[in-house]
Amino acid sequence: MERVNSGFALDSTYSEIQLDNYNHLDHIIEKHSVPLEILTALAKSYHTMHILDFTTDHVVEFNSTLDIRQFQNPQLDVQSQIKQIFNNVIPKEERKRVMTFMDITTLQERLAGKKSLSMEFIGLFSGWVRGTFVPMRYDQNGNIQSVIFCTRIIDEEKQREEKLILKSNTDELTGLFNRHAYEDAMKSLLKNELAENIIIVSMDLNGLKETNDRLGHLVGDKLIRGAADCIKNTIGRFGNVYRTGGDEFVAILMLTYDELVPLKGEFKKTCEKWSKDNNLKLTISAGYITRAHHPDLSMYDLIKLADQRMYIDKAHFYSEKGVDRRAQRTAFTDISKSYEKIIRVNIEDESYEDLKNFTDLEAFDDSLNLTVTSCRNYYIKKGYVHPDDIEVFNNSFDINKIRSHFKKDNSVMRTFYRWRYGDIFKKVMAEVIPASENYSEKNVYFCIKIIE
Repeated sequence: MERVNSGFALDSTYSEIQLDNYNHLDHIIEKHSVPLEILTALAKSYHTMHILDFTTDHVVEFNSTLDIRQFQNPQLDVQSQIKQIFNNVIPKEERKRVMTFMDITTLQERLAGKKSLSMEFIGLFSGWVRGTFVPMRYDQNGNIQSVIFCTRIIDEEKQREEKLILKSNTDELTGLFNRHAYEDAMKSLLKNELAENIIIVSMDLNGLKETNDRLGHLVGDKLIRGAADCIKNTIGRFGNVYRTGGDEFVAILMLTYDELVPLKGEFKKTCEKWSKDNNLKLTISAGYITRAHHPDLSMYDLIKLADQRMYIDKAHFYSEKGVDRRAQRTAFTDISKSYEKIIRVNIEDESYEDLKNFTDLEAFDDSLNLTVTSCRNYYIKKGYVHPDDIEVFNNSFDINKIRSHFKKDNSVMRTFYRWRYGDIFKKVMAEVIPASENYSEKNVYFCIKIIE
């Protein structure tokens, strides 16, 4: 291995190293056809700079540091020197990625048609580094014979970059992640396999428009910040929270359903305390979806389902308060976009109300005053349910089983069966969703959608 002192002091450590062959500089310059002033300028600009000569299989050093030199061995070929150095100056978790970049057997192909090739990585002694290959000399067939490999410390640059990224991903009003960060997170989650303990929470602040109209936007902003603080201080402890719209929030959490149950109660109490402390009513409608209960759904479908649950919760809130009927209608409209049929059922007396009906479903006379059980039997008799799915269908609409389920568990009941549309059967998903988290609430929603 050749070491060359180019005649300038780059740092205090450089002058402490005893460099051999001081008079060999002219030979190196002539051999590689690189003017001395260019090498001088480059060496001053970079943390380290080496020429990798593939014809002689040697490394020529123009600028380096003690952190690198202590691991160099002039008796080794180029690839072996690279391996020895980087195995000692790169964290273990980064080595595979860095060594793929430093592989000289693929460098010819990777550099083809490019002026340079760069990569950023973290060094054990230097922090963030950008390493760059620059083609230097080619043979008559266009094959690379030598390259310059130089590194530059970019810690400050990365810090500025991280601050800019943080700023671009942060909602200014609430300090939560913003819509841009949420979309980036979704792209990543859609590409990768989902963990079983992922829980999606879709949330919407109630009454913001009324607050803005009655008390002004400054108070409305205070309400939004209050909602964000309540979400962050409870739900946000278990994952990331995003403000996706004016009064809309999404949380992506990592916890089990058993951990979620007390968290819901804590979240509600936190909102109530904020309301009392600030003399301003704060309520948040929320829809919770656990990956463990829906292992066959994609991240996109989990988000949609969480939104639907949130709209149901919002509709129930407005129905209880008897205010803002327009918002109540909007909530049901949003639910209806995702489901083919929605029925509100009183599980005490089996009475029901159709909120949305199948477009091609044979209607029966409302004057018959059918119960849920008689409706179930009616559909089977008319042949709407596939013969092989009758038992599943019966269980889905068994009022006694539904009552028993919601006495001990507030989770959504979910089943699949095939339903006749004209001359063909299509697979549908039926969900029974509680109207509230309190069992004293008599109503549940039957929500049915086509899934194939």
